[in-house]
Formats: sequence, structure tokens, C-alpha cells
Amino acid sequence: MVFADLGGWASFDASQGTVAWKEQYDPPFSFRWYNQRGQLLGIAFDSAMADLPRLAPNGRAILTNRLNQQTHTSDAWLYDLERGSWTRVTFRDAPGFTSTAWSGDGRRFIYSSLTGKYSEMYVKSVGDSTEGALLKTNQEGLKLIGDWSADNKSVVWLLSENVDGKDGIYGASFDSLDKPFFLAESKTEDDLPRFSPDGQWIAYVRHLRESRCFCSPLHESTCCTAESFNWGRTQSPLESRRTPFVLSH
Repeated sequence: MVFADLGGWASFDASQGTVAWKEQYDPPFSFRWYNQRGQLLGIAFDSAMADLPRLAPNGRAILTNRLNQQTHTSDAWLYDLERGSWTRVTFRDAPGFTSTAWSGDGRRFIYSSLTGKYSEMYVKSVGDSTEGALLKTNQEGLKLIGDWSADNKSVVWLLSENVDGKDGIYGASFDSLDKPFFLAESKTEDDLPRFSPDGQWIAYVRHLRESRCFCSPLHESTCCTAESFNWGRTQSPLESRRTPFVLSH
């Protein structure tokens, strides 16, 4: 019996030529619309295989990670909210999960996918059938894309298993990704860093004794909690976006 070698387990038994097994079951995710006050507006769609949603800038599509439960490989898929249809947009069948981030104009996206020993980041256009272009950061380690700023000028990602330095959140100008700079400590792969609408701050989660949300200025090394920071600004970095957003449960 062959089973994915990435992780997990196989529940089966055999006796006198008969094999019995139990298939893996993952409960479905419900993708729901909420407003900024946390009020439920409706359900976008339900899926047993999709998670890590990223809403397109125009609000008409969602990029998600879709996992093959038998092989434990994944790719990025696009869900068209107007047509209610799925389109596969990456074609690597890589072990693990695929994180994504939209460009500001919604024409391109960055995704992370396992390449050899580590996850690497790629950029490609929507509709491109190739794997896209590898983003070279001069870092060895597992790189999970967090976000791409609305002006397309900056990128943030989570780096782990860094052989040449410390793990955490790194950022760089999109035009000089080979010169990354350290931003904050974090090891939370399921809550990746996000840009504020103006691209000057990132929001991220750090697990201490409990999960807490932090903010950090993009071009400074000082970190501060979202509850207490005051840098002469009148609003938190995530308050200026008033459109509904989508969460998976």
C-alpha cells in the first residue's frame, strides 16, 4: 500500500487476502462574507478541499489552496464568485500547501510551493499555464508568501529553517528581492503577514502564551502590539478598508 510520505497516517488492516481501510476525512470549510464589525453577510461557498483564501482586488474571485487528500499535494485554484466555477492556476502538484498573494491590479499573483527541500516563491500572470518565474531572495529556507503591497512595490514573507540567520518575517522591494530585510519574529504558518492598505505597515500573529495580533512598520525594526502602538497616526493600519472580507471556517 502506497501512502503520502509527507505526513499523516494510513488506517488499514489485512487478513487472508482481504484489505479494509478508512479514508481520510477533512471537514468542509465554509467561506463566509463578514463586514468590518464582524457581522455575517452571507456564504460565498463551501469546500472540503480549499483553504487559505485570498480575495482579488476587484472582489470577483478568490485564490485558495486546494489539497489532494490522497497524495497530500496541493496547488492554487481560483474560484469565480460571479460564475461559481473553479479554475486551477498552478500545476506543480507539490507536497504541502500553497499560499498565495495578489498583485494590486489583480493581473498577477505570487505563490509558494515546495521545490526540492524548501518552499520557494514564484510570480505568474493569471491564465499563464507555466509555473511562472522563481523569485530569488538569496535565502535558504522555507519561504511562504505573506502579501504583496497594493502598489506592487513591496513583498513580505515568512521564512523558516533559515540556515544563514534567524527565522521570521522578511520584506523586500519587489525590484530587489535579493536584498531582504528582517521585520519581526513569527512562526505562524496559518496566519501569514498582511500589508495595511497604504503599504506602510504589516499585521501578523505571534504565538506567545496566547495568540496575539501585532503590527510593525515596514521599514523599521521596532515591533509593537496593535493595541498599544502610537506613531502619530490616527487609525490602525487595517481600519481604512471598509469593504466586506471573506474568512474560512
